[in-house]
Amino acid sequence: YRQVLVLAFGVVLLVGGGLGYFITRRAMSGVQRVTATAMCIGKGDLSRRVKAGCPGHEIEEMARAFNAMLDRIEGLVKELGDTTNNIAHDLRSPLTRIRGLAETTLASSPSPEALHTMGADTIRECDRLIEMINTMLEIARIDSGLTPMGNEGVDMVELVKQAVDLFGPVAEDKDQMLEFTC
Repeated sequence: YRQVLVLAFGVVLLVGGGLGYFITRRAMSGVQRVTATAMCIGKGDLSRRVKAGCPGHEIEEMARAFNAMLDRIEGLVKELGDTTNNIAHDLRSPLTRIRGLAETTLASSPSPEALHTMGADTIRECDRLIEMINTMLEIARIDSGLTPMGNEGVDMVELVKQAVDLFGPVAEDKDQMLEFTC
């Protein structure tokens, strides 16, 4: 009985160990795929995705969640690039007007009144720039979830007036007229 028991125990140990190793390798292959994809993404390749067909329900769910997260991140990075381009364009117009105003005033023999007008116009344009930057920062805080978006009434007439004030100079730069009638 001892020999049979020892032999059976050895066979069970060998078969169980081999089967355990096979099952563990199969289960961990999904984790290795996710890890390899994460390493590539860490190096800057946001187009990589975890391949489907990972063994195990939990690993498959993790791969789907990981791919969904990557899709969201890739979209956000693209939106960030678009937003950066829009911000650069929106800031360029007031700065160009300020520079043009200063150059025009200084190119002529400026009188104290002309310098005063230039200073007032420069302050007005700077205030527009500050307002634009504050609006962009507020939008960024709301988008990131740091500031909750309130559910309060909006005066649409005032909102449209502000939009006309904001985009009026851009329209003027393009030789277009922006009118508001309420």
